[in-house]
Amino acid sequence: GAMAGGAVGGMGGVGGGVGCAGCGCEVEAGPAVMSYVGGGCGDYIQETTYRYVGCGAGEFEVIATKKANYTCMFIGGGVGVLVLVIVIVLLLLPGTTTTT
Repeated sequence: GAMAGGAVGGMGGVGGGVGCAGCGCEVEAGPAVMSYVGGGCGDYIQETTYRYVGCGAGEFEVIATKKANYTCMFIGGGVGVLVLVIVIVLLLLPGTTTTT
């Protein structure tokens, strides 16, 4: 095929997993595509087709497309609002009154 000799379907290189410090804000959105990653950073070079030239010896890399997943932000916001409500309720509760 056009990409012989390499692990075309795999997730290679640094940053191949989930982004946003592991909280799940980026997830894979579809099949990996060939993208320009800079000189000396990829595993493939551009010819009429792509040719595997070794890890870090090329300018292109197979990269999975990403989409945003805001679940972690919704959960974090919900927890923040819950904590704020608890603090406000505790501050507004009347103190104990003592009579003599």
